[in-house]
Amino acid sequence: MDVARAKRLLAEAGYPDGFKLTIHGPSGFFTGDVAVLQAIAQGFSRIGVETKVETLPIATFFSRATNREFALFLTTYATTNSAELLRQVVLTKNQDTGAGPFNRQRYSNPKLDAPLLAALGDFDAERRVARIRDALAALEKDVGVIPVFYPRFNRAGRKGYVRFVPGNAFGHTNAVFAEPV
Repeated sequence: MDVARAKRLLAEAGYPDGFKLTIHGPSGFFTGDVAVLQAIAQGFSRIGVETKVETLPIATFFSRATNREFALFLTTYATTNSAELLRQVVLTKNQDTGAGPFNRQRYSNPKLDAPLLAALGDFDAERRVARIRDALAALEKDVGVIPVFYPRFNRAGRKGYVRFVPGNAFGHTNAVFAEPV
């Protein structure tokens, strides 16, 4: 982290003395969630943003996040399919079509939506992957979400019943596919 640069950017944005911020998150939703929130808060504090952490039980947290009660919040979403992650979390929310059901921050970017919607209806694998990559590139360029960490998952299965094969589904290096034996 470039603390000096971050402080300069805050000053340029009109906050030479920083500001106060509360970051919200669940408690007990995923391993280490409270520790991750504390680490993020420490990073903000180092650049002059006085940061408080507020954790909530899962049901309360998600209700309040959906109601847009938080300036900044931490959550996680796990899938082995990048298109599904994008559709659920950052596709422009539309209740009529079911798009963006977990887009709690109401992120919207036509440069993400267009290729993703085209990919979701495309049966040509090569073209679909290219469109998903275009959507991911738009999200990254726009900093629509800030990935903090990538969890590792442990899986187990009974020998002779299911075989787990590590894969790489649309950029997800931790994707695992179950195949019946």
